Amino acid sequence: MTDKLSNLQLLLRAGYFGRWPLEVKFFNERVFQMWKLWTERAEEQIRPEIKVMLDLASAPDNNGEEEISSAQRPAKKRKIDLIGRGGVEGVDPTYARFQAPLQKLKNLTEDQSFKAICDVCDKGVRVEKDLFNICLTRNCNSLTHVSCLSKKFLNEDGSDVLIPNTGTCPSCDAQLKWSELMCALSLRIRGQKECNKLLRKRNRGAAAVAAELLEDEDDSDPEEEEEQEETEEPVMPGVVVENDVDSDQDEVVLVESVSPLQSLSTKPPKLLNGAIDPLRFSLEMIIGDSEEEG
Repeated sequence: MTDKLSNLQLLLRAGYFGRWPLEVKFFNERVFQMWKLWTERAEEQIRPEIKVMLDLASAPDNNGEEEISSAQRPAKKRKIDLIGRGGVEGVDPTYARFQAPLQKLKNLTEDQSFKAICDVCDKGVRVEKDLFNICLTRNCNSLTHVSCLSKKFLNEDGSDVLIPNTGTCPSCDAQLKWSELMCALSLRIRGQKECNKLLRKRNRGAAAVAAELLEDEDDSDPEEEEEQEETEEPVMPGVVVENDVDSDQDEVVLVESVSPLQSLSTKPPKLLNGAIDPLRFSLEMIIGDSEEEG
């Protein structure tokens, strides 16, 4: 254990991890005390922005707003008692925390009177094409281009780094984590299945939604779920990926515009800005070289 803690100290002090938004959680009190002793003896300390904490499971409490009725199954009641209450079982591995921003964005894009304007550059945001952020706070509808908000955050930071850590929303002044904004963006453009599931759930707290998602995964049949994904309509229209049957090569074409809640498919299409998809380009180069050598 001492060797493992020593290696962990070494990794966390490395420049490569210097600006990662890391949290280190210990789920065993004895190991955490060993960590504290090792840290006190270390000549060099990890940067204070890396949060290190003891995260022990707390006693279940169903008196809050996320209480589940007695008519629901014990498995679900147990999950909701555990999520967010410390310990390994309390970790939420789902995207439930992004349900409210996704629903907010869906409502905004369905509003015919809504004008998507970047709150940094005051220029239009093309929700079907541009990479953009939406504020993660519940009552703020701020939209920003990714590049615009990144520059704003970096200017606030005042350092010469390339990727920001945190910054303030240009509309509501809330403190936002760049890692959370990028996670939400990645979910919107690549996680169609996860977005669909979240938008079908009733908004009643992240822990309750996470418990329901986890229970659905436990109860789901992979084959039935795959068939349902092939037949069900997406929550919002967006990219449709097809094979060009008239072409000698398999080609991915975009036949509709990209929705902020629609992923691009598992097949690698050309990038929306006209650039060549690196995976497909590499395959074509390999095939071409092989034919020349033959």
